[in-house]
Amino acid sequence: VSDTLDLDGEVTVGGDPPADLKAAVEQILPQFMGDIMQVPPRVSALRRDGKRGYDRARGGEEFEFEARAAHYSELRLLGCQEHRVRLQVTCGPGTYIRALARDLGQLLGCGALLSALVRVRNGPFLVQEAVTLEELMRQPWPLLPWHFPFAHRSVENIETAGGDSGAQVLVEPGGRAALVNFTPGKPPQTILLSQL
Repeated sequence: VSDTLDLDGEVTVGGDPPADLKAAVEQILPQFMGDIMQVPPRVSALRRDGKRGYDRARGGEEFEFEARAAHYSELRLLGCQEHRVRLQVTCGPGTYIRALARDLGQLLGCGALLSALVRVRNGPFLVQEAVTLEELMRQPWPLLPWHFPFAHRSVENIETAGGDSGAQVLVEPGGRAALVNFTPGKPPQTILLSQL
């Protein structure tokens, strides 16, 4: 088990898994199908009294979120080896797979945590259609400022602009845009540059 429900947290040994883990998992998976109430992980971006859960948890605060609605439309056992289970999950928004691992472990009586997660689809977006940043940079079409999920700032000149730390989109009056990463004490790093 883990305080973050995955391998990033403080991991402690749970109990022994059932002798026939595959059969035990297949027996309890139907309990999670459809609409259920699920307690989100403490280490999450959810807010409680205006403060993010991960900030509260990292500060050592003891708290739990209230259970909230989650939806699973598919839970399929793909494989089972010793103490490791591999699932394919189709779920609704706001669902935490780490919480699913925790809840499965509790029902099995041995504890469980998430050791790996691959999101293969999000709405209409499929992982097999995804591109790397390097591939994106080689595209011949211009990238518009609103393609970037970062803070936007108007500047007179991209090359001489300064900024707070982190990635920002800088837009010149003439329409040229750049995604620039600012690191204190280092020169700005232009990640993408686009002429509109």
